[in-house]
Amino acid sequence: MKEKDGNFKIIAKEDYAGIRTTKDKVYEFKDGYTRWDGGIKSYCHYEDFEEFIKHNPGVANLFTKSTPPTELTTITIYNTPGSPKVSAVMRRGDTVIKSAKAICNPSDVFDYDKGLELSVKRLFGWEEVTKPTVPTAKEVVVVKRPAKVGEWIKVEESDFKENKYIVGGIYKVLYIEDDGRPIITEDNDVFGVVTEKYIVLENYQPSAPDTTVKFVKAKVGDRIKIVKVRKGSHSPKVSNGDTDYISRIDYESVRGKDGNWFYDKDEEYIIL
Repeated sequence: MKEKDGNFKIIAKEDYAGIRTTKDKVYEFKDGYTRWDGGIKSYCHYEDFEEFIKHNPGVANLFTKSTPPTELTTITIYNTPGSPKVSAVMRRGDTVIKSAKAICNPSDVFDYDKGLELSVKRLFGWEEVTKPTVPTAKEVVVVKRPAKVGEWIKVEESDFKENKYIVGGIYKVLYIEDDGRPIITEDNDVFGVVTEKYIVLENYQPSAPDTTVKFVKAKVGDRIKIVKVRKGSHSPKVSNGDTDYISRIDYESVRGKDGNWFYDKDEEYIIL
């Protein structure tokens, strides 16, 4: 950016008798004028260095623009004897840019070197931020034993198509029969009682349902499982976990062998 209002400085690169200058000497223009060696006032008025060169092309190679020296950036450390505080102050020239401090905890022994390290790190933003420790999930342990209410089991056998569970399926035990067999459905459906082999998954926690899974319409002959009963009524009654086979489809729904219609928009089932 050009200096305006006739206030600028130039440096003589050579001795020049024509206007009486000395090599490496700084000549300051104030209000457009300067004084050469011997107190001789310049004849013309100049707003800035560029205008001076423009009107004196014959001596342009004898002068250069004087730029103000770069102000040093300094960091000063402060600690009053007996004080638990160490401060670091950054200045550019005489101007304070920013500061930081470290104060010793009253329960600790004051350590100047540690306070110096912390205050400088904070000044430059180098202090490490301690991230909270995220507890790791417990490892799932597979055991063969009778299940308890609230535990999760994985079915290994399923001999009846009417069962409310399938091989490889993972289910939460909601109740226990008097004979110790686990029940995985809320109703009293006999097919919700796991009578075949299963294993217990200790520490198992189900992952959040995948909401990105798209609904797939069943075809005739597909076996479906009810996962979300629509509002209203079915006849006969339908509960979550019930299974059925598709006997008929149309443009907006499918029909089970028991006579219930399941509409596509309700997305009540998944295909097994």
